Amino acid sequence: QPFSATASQSSSAQSTAPLSQYTEEQLAEIARIANENGMIVLSDEIHADIILDGTVHNTYFSAGKNAEEIKALLEEIKLESDIYITLDTLKYLKKGGRLTPAAAAIGTVLNLKPVLRIKGEKLDAFSKARGWKSAKKTMIQTIQKVIDTEFSDCKGPENLYIDAAYTGNQEDANEWKRELEETFPEYDIYMAPLSLSVACHIGPGARAVTVTKRLKVS
Repeated sequence: QPFSATASQSSSAQSTAPLSQYTEEQLAEIARIANENGMIVLSDEIHADIILDGTVHNTYFSAGKNAEEIKALLEEIKLESDIYITLDTLKYLKKGGRLTPAAAAIGTVLNLKPVLRIKGEKLDAFSKARGWKSAKKTMIQTIQKVIDTEFSDCKGPENLYIDAAYTGNQEDANEWKRELEETFPEYDIYMAPLSLSVACHIGPGARAVTVTKRLKVS
């Protein structure tokens, strides 16, 4: 039976019972099973039961952990993901004031593709490439280098994810996913569109790749 990982415990009977009634112990058991079997739990924490009188709202992530422990875990794992994004156009960086009109004009003439890096809370310019072929090569080689150096303690797909992302047309982006699958055949690569909050700043046609350590929660 499908379930939401959001849990509610009521100190008194409710005439309108929440759909899920998971206790912290039950959520911890779900986490244990998922962790042991390499499963991903998609947790939807937006529920009306959070406003019910006498209800304790137990979120999946907080099961068995207090606020300080959650904060410490998030700070510990924030650098365990490396993301690289190449932009197809400089138009939106210029419109957002992140690039001067002169720099955007020169970059467009030279067919420069900026490669950005997201590491932890920082978004930085990582590299500039002449054309898409060079930009994709830069991202792929960098991901391989990260695996071999920063994540050298990991055992490939057993401990790491490699995933792709894009803005714009998915059919066009599928070629990027195929290139990653050919380069990293041992990985089951998932691809999804970048969020609108990111896409509105970088424009359509962007391509991204990330290597991320699998999260282990004890």
